[in-house]
Amino acid sequence: MTDPGEEGEARPEPAADRLERAWALMEMGRPEEASREAAGVAAAEPADPEPRVVLSIALRSAGRATEAVEAAREAARLDPESARTLWSLGMALAAAGDAREGRSALEDSRSRAPEDPEVLIGLTWVLSVLEDWKEMERVAREVTALSPEEPAGWINLGIALRKQGRKAEALTVLLRALRLAPDEPIAHFHIGAVYAAMKSWERARDSIREALLRAPAEGEYQRHYLATVKALWLARRVPADWELAPLAYDIGSEASCLRWFLRIFVAGFSGILAAGCLWLGSAVPFLWLGAWLFAGVFLAMAGYLAVADPILEWWVLQRVRREGVPPAGRPPRRGRFTGRRDGTAP
Repeated sequence: MTDPGEEGEARPEPAADRLERAWALMEMGRPEEASREAAGVAAAEPADPEPRVVLSIALRSAGRATEAVEAAREAARLDPESARTLWSLGMALAAAGDAREGRSALEDSRSRAPEDPEVLIGLTWVLSVLEDWKEMERVAREVTALSPEEPAGWINLGIALRKQGRKAEALTVLLRALRLAPDEPIAHFHIGAVYAAMKSWERARDSIREALLRAPAEGEYQRHYLATVKALWLARRVPADWELAPLAYDIGSEASCLRWFLRIFVAGFSGILAAGCLWLGSAVPFLWLGAWLFAGVFLAMAGYLAVADPILEWWVLQRVRREGVPPAGRPPRRGRFTGRRDGTAP
């Protein structure tokens, strides 16, 4: 006969189910909760490296890179010959700022699983951090050969080609990636960046707008979108309709402060050069024409940087912000083990 006390006791939930829930939380964009779930499984399963791998991924998604490295190191200690634990360690190290050490761990992982697309995709991301574009291209081509239907391989290949200045090849590859994954914001963004390099500003604006609608908080998309709109304005080709995503340009951010400092510095330096030219023109009469011409150029530069460019930027931002908040970006996809939630290089 069954003891009623035993019958009432709740059975512990299997570790696999709890890890599945951690993955689901990450897909919903809740990495902190996922990390807590994975940490509980890791505590209950001290000899299993997999909960620590999942914990490292969740911590990395939450921006807690140092803790992600600790979890990944523990997983690698438990199973030092596993390609997966070495992959996890390499990605965590790169996210924590040690890209060279991360590359070394990923190369070790690759030696154990040379045809694992996830390992190769992770390696392409670290190579992009190191700006080793030729090697990134080579590894990305391996991914496309192994998994031709995997959009991350084509996107990373397109990024590597774009960074090498091979615009036509990059555009062909990125358009193929977009056919495989039409909702990937990073594909839209890099297509727009290629169009911008080709001075095709309307196409650049449209592609980067698509990226920004899918990932409205991405600062790089915001900056490039603003640049394309300004370029169109300067070319007098801004359309009448402003179906634009809002740009949250934070003047208090470090990047914006640096940008404004450089703008003021260059404007002031141009003003000094203009004053020097005016003085030279008055001191040396036969140089007055050239001195005045140069003074005019430097004054125009100073005026644009100090007055016209800030006004133009403010005007663009005001027009954009009137359109409201676009739909939120897609949640991360299951199984993408790279430095970004969408599984591709930045």
